[in-house]
Amino acid sequence: MRALVVTEKGKLNLSDIPQPSINAYQALVRIECCGICNSTDWKIIRGQMPWAGPFPLVLGHESVGKVVQIGAKVRKFKVGDRVTRPVYPRSDKLNSAFGGFGEFGIVTDAQAMAGDGDASLLEDYTAQRQNVAPSDLEPDQAALAISLAETASGLIDLPNLRNKTVVIAGTGIAGLAFVLWCKLAGARVIALGRRAARLTKARELGADLTISTDQPDWIKQLLAAAGGPVDGVIEAVGDIKLAEQLLAVLKNDGFASAYGAPPDSQSYGSRWIGMNVREHLSYNWVADLIRRKWIDPQWFISHQWKLDDVIAAFDEVHKGQVLKGFVQLV
Repeated sequence: MRALVVTEKGKLNLSDIPQPSINAYQALVRIECCGICNSTDWKIIRGQMPWAGPFPLVLGHESVGKVVQIGAKVRKFKVGDRVTRPVYPRSDKLNSAFGGFGEFGIVTDAQAMAGDGDASLLEDYTAQRQNVAPSDLEPDQAALAISLAETASGLIDLPNLRNKTVVIAGTGIAGLAFVLWCKLAGARVIALGRRAARLTKARELGADLTISTDQPDWIKQLLAAAGGPVDGVIEAVGDIKLAEQLLAVLKNDGFASAYGAPPDSQSYGSRWIGMNVREHLSYNWVADLIRRKWIDPQWFISHQWKLDDVIAAFDEVHKGQVLKGFVQLV
């Protein structure tokens, strides 16, 4: 099978690798599409995410596909189901950063394992996020729901946002999704970013005010527009310097929530609370919003590519030309 492999730091190759095999509690999935994560994927490629393990590795963590074979003890999945987060298994010769940019992956029925006496995967990060997606969503819509559900789940631990002023730093898909969720929660939203087109998109999604952080007096502008310190800030970039600056606009009792992933094991200051991302808790809700057309996928999806063009696709993402793009594998 073909897959996108990071062969060494900074180098991508579309390679032929062995098709994965399944055990009794796993299902084989023909992957239909995988989203390019504008932040995490590039940090993995650059070797800046220690958890991803050594090279070579198969890339991709926003994948969906259809089950084509099930193990004898699988009960959660059936042939024909569209499922989220199929992964390529690690081996001695080939590591995996989930491995969604490959033609085949596997999902595991952790509940069936537990029912048979092995509960070791009930709290497993990957197994929790491998679920059946609505059959009437297109593959890219089902994959988009992964990204949107990650951000939506982050609001579970925040205080009531109704009538609060919240600053959202970042206008990638994560930042823009937070604009949408915070507005739905009743907040007054101020979006920060550097690209004019993305700030326009933030206003289209409900931001009450947008400010460019390229302006040297952006902090002064923000405080003036907000009428003083704000109730909360969400950092959706992974920029430690920006996070430090944001504390200057925050009330003493305000919340500082970090969604971004800083590179090279850097960490936010002590006032920042890392956002607990649990997309499996909000995936069905977000998918239903898309099904009901309350969320238009085209608000976020800007690009589509074939697997043959996946390396060129990453070049486009690296140049900042892509809001959210999906690689089609079938």
